[in-house]
Order: sequence, then C-alpha cells, then structure tokens
Amino acid sequence: MKNSIKVLLLLSLSTVIAVSTTIHTKRKISSTYDDAEENIITRKINLNGPLHFVTHKGQEFITGLRFKNIKVPKGVTITNAYIQFTAKEKNSETTNLTIQGELAHITRKFKGKSGNISSRTKTISSVDWNDISSWERASEKGDKQKTSDLSPIIQEIIDQDDWHKGKAMGFFISGTGNRVAKSAHHKTLAPVLYIEYDDTVAAPTNHPPLAEAGSNQTHIMVNNIPISIQLDGSTSSDLDGDPITYTWNFIGKPIGSNPILSDNRAVNPIFNADRAGVYILQLVVNDGVVNSPIDTVTITINSNQNTAPIANAGTDQTLLRGEDGTFVQLDGSASIDLDGDPISYEWRFILKPLGSTATLDNPYTMNPSFWADVPGDYYVLLIADDNIALFPGLDPVTITIQ
Repeated sequence: MKNSIKVLLLLSLSTVIAVSTTIHTKRKISSTYDDAEENIITRKINLNGPLHFVTHKGQEFITGLRFKNIKVPKGVTITNAYIQFTAKEKNSETTNLTIQGELAHITRKFKGKSGNISSRTKTISSVDWNDISSWERASEKGDKQKTSDLSPIIQEIIDQDDWHKGKAMGFFISGTGNRVAKSAHHKTLAPVLYIEYDDTVAAPTNHPPLAEAGSNQTHIMVNNIPISIQLDGSTSSDLDGDPITYTWNFIGKPIGSNPILSDNRAVNPIFNADRAGVYILQLVVNDGVVNSPIDTVTITINSNQNTAPIANAGTDQTLLRGEDGTFVQLDGSASIDLDGDPISYEWRFILKPLGSTATLDNPYTMNPSFWADVPGDYYVLLIADDNIALFPGLDPVTITIQ
C-alpha cells in the first residue's frame, strides 16, 4: 500500500533498536522508575518488586506503567494495542481490571512521593480487562497475560494538542482480584506495549471564514445632496489563514433609491446614498472552500430636518438548542432617538432556517421573544420609528441556534 501503511510497533520500557516494518525493543530495562504501585489506603509508593493486580497481603494497589519513546505520530488512527505481561506466579482467583492512560504534557517517571500515581490526570477513556484466565505457572507469557485492546486510551493520548512522536506514555491499572506480573526488575520479562496504527492522516479540517461588515453608520444628508459611503470588511478573517474573497450586496434600501457599489468584491467598496433612509448591506466572504455566515451593516441617512431613531437590535446571539426548542429574548432597549421623540418598535423575521415555524411574541414591544424550533440562523429586523422622520431606523440581529 503506497498511501496507507500499517505499522506494528513493539515498545517496552527501553529504547528501540531495530527499525523495519515491525519495530522491536529488546534492550534490558535500565530504570526501576517506569513501573510502580500505590497502596490505595496509605498512598505509599512501591518502586521495587513485582506488579500486583490488585490485592497483595490483604492490601489493594493501583499500578502505574510508563513506556518511553513511543514512536507513534500525531494524527494517526490506532487500530490495535495491548500490554503483554509475564506471570510472576500462578493464580486462578477471579480478577477484573480497569485500565486508563495518563493525560499530561509530560509523562514523568514514578517517584516515592505519596500519591504519585493516584494524583495523576487520567484519560476519560478506559478499558476493562475482565474475567482474566488463570495464570498457570510462573514466567507464563501468552494470550492469558495480554490485556484487552487499549486503542481508545492511546487514541485519546495521541489526540492531545501537544502530543508528538517520541514522548512517553503512561497507564494505570486498578480493579479487583489477584494477579502478579513481572516488573522492570525482571529485565527482559518486563511489560511490553504493542501498538498498531494506520498512518493515513486525515486532511486538516477547514473552518469557515468569518465575515465582518463593519460598524453601523449614521449620516446626515444636507439639502438632499447624495453622500459617499465607504464600507469596511477589513476585519473579516479566516481561522486557517486562507486568503478570502468578498461579496457585498444590498438587502435593503430606501424607496426610490438606486445605490451602486463601486466594486461589490472589494474589501472597502463605496456607494452614493442618494436618498435619506436606511441602507442594509450583507457581506459574505469565501476561503476558496466554503462561504462564511452572512454579516450585515446598516447605514442610516437622516435628513437635516428630523433625525430618524437609531435602531439597536442588540448583539448577535449564539445559543444551544434545547430539547423542546430554544427560548430567545430580543432586546431593542439600546435604540435611541436623538431628537428625544418617543420610539415605537416593530420586529420582523427577515429569514428563518428551512422548516422553522417560529413566530414573534409581542413583535410591537421593545423586548419580544420567540421559540427557535430548529437549529440554524434566524435573521430578525428591528424597525424603530418616531412617526416623524420620513424613514424609520432599522437594525438586523442574527440568532444562531447550534
């Protein structure tokens, strides 16, 4: 296979000495600090002797194992993994064990400090090794001494942001019963970790870009002379650093107005506001793969006689979908009228997700609400009117339900 090679890594508490399609470790264990056991009650650490799973002389232990120099790169898929032990003595007592890994920036050697095993951060993933077959004799090493598949644990470890090839990997064993395995003190019979992985790395995830249409603007038109308005999409961005393209469009304009964008694909296009009223434009950016969500900007052009209210529909909201829908509270309380005139409110849906039957509760109040019945983007328009200006103030708000 040219693009996907499955490699079996044979790793133990030592360093790799052979490199081929199968990598084996055969060096003797040089340190006794890579396996240990902790008394569950006293929290004392034992760095000497065999590994007890789990009971020894009436005491219960949790065992810690540390494997150095794991040659598994980040981004691969673990297909099979297990630890091979060698029996220290025979035993047929019913034994059920649970294995977890260590989640840490650095998996450090074990020390004699109290609680040095139990205090370490463990993986969410765990694997049960239950109904372990009887170990018939000392030095027995075979399927009976092989753990269950540890793939979920190892996958969680290597999916950490700071994982890289060559780091150490830790495991913890707890449970009930009695089995005794040989440890680092037994040199060539020490525990061995086997990992099999598919090195086909998934293509990086592309994140949608973010459109930013700039701040809302308010201008005064004197003697009905058109005003040149410049838009600003320069704060639009792409999380992946991909270059983005811009597309601007009018979605609202005063009656009788005929504004034309200088270049609807520019970062900062210009148009002439030829009538007093409200102009609403949308901006969508694209990273070459996918479009961004829509962002809008409102340009309010007031005449020099009466200033239209400045509508403020509140900030965009992103909410989690509830089991029976999501309650959404709108807020137009930040709307103002520079002339001090009283404001009347009207809210309208501009766009709803496909299949939504959502309706506004009390749409002619400052703070209406609605139930979002399906996930997606709800675009709601606030119309703020002082009943004097030729045109009311408009401001859209986007409610995103995830």
